[in-house]
Amino acid sequence: PVITSPLTASGIAGQGFSYTMTASGTAPITFGASGLPAGLAFSGATISGTPAAAGTNSVTLTATNVAGTDTRTLVLTVTAKPAITSPLTASGILGQVFAYTITASGTAPITLGASGLPAGLTFSGATISGTPLTAGTSNVTLTATNGAGSDTKLLALTISAANSPPLVSSFSPPSPAVVAAG
Repeated sequence: PVITSPLTASGIAGQGFSYTMTASGTAPITFGASGLPAGLAFSGATISGTPAAAGTNSVTLTATNVAGTDTRTLVLTVTAKPAITSPLTASGILGQVFAYTITASGTAPITLGASGLPAGLTFSGATISGTPLTAGTSNVTLTATNGAGSDTKLLALTISAANSPPLVSSFSPPSPAVVAAG
């Protein structure tokens, strides 16, 4: 037999996957697969299941009949959808320089984004930065996208008015010392 199914396949970690082997040659043909990543199983002529983790896997495929065995290597690439991992709360002070970096896990390359920024802040690369011009709380939409999918989270960004020194609003003189007679 000669294995005729593609020798490359791709899947997404945490999502269903299926790959069916094919071969030319005299029937009956018995198929085999070894070196499967976690979460996948082989039955009949099909590799299926839900891959557990991202990675590139070399899976050994075999097709056997009365005339012999053909062995090939399937390169199975499993990618992971991005997941935003940076904190979802941040704070800054009105009129003072602010910076916040978005982080995400998943298979590179990952494109990051931020929208709904308060006045004075901009987004570039993976960083929200600038000098906030208004106080208040903003819900900033964070996004992380790759070939496997995307993740969206809300960042609660609180900008407080500048701190000012405390003012004394009342003054009480110390009480007189009590002298004990003795």
